Amino acid sequence: MDKRKSNTTKRFYQRQRLIDKKRRLVAFLARYVINADLPNSPEEDFSKYEKLAQDIFMTNRLYFLHDSEDEILILNAVARNCGVFLTMDYKTIWNVKNKIEAVVPLSVSRPLEYWNYVKRLL
Repeated sequence: MDKRKSNTTKRFYQRQRLIDKKRRLVAFLARYVINADLPNSPEEDFSKYEKLAQDIFMTNRLYFLHDSEDEILILNAVARNCGVFLTMDYKTIWNVKNKIEAVVPLSVSRPLEYWNYVKRLL
């Protein structure tokens, strides 16, 4: 029994260290990506969207994304006021599509679906 409890405790602390490492990585990359000097049209002001992305990150509203790279992509799309986030990542992003759309002002779509939508507009 003590050995099982010891293994459970060990796994718990390993998981906590991994979560802390992920949070530090995401914090570093989010600051870099969100504050990066990306080419914009001169008339575009992304400051309110950048603040929104920072707020989403700081309040951990994308907690359900297990991959920090996915979280960074979503935050960058929010910071640049993208209306649609195209993905073919069916294992992680697509499985939580409804959760993402409930938290951030993005529509998550597959490229083919988006292309069909654009063709209907033409």
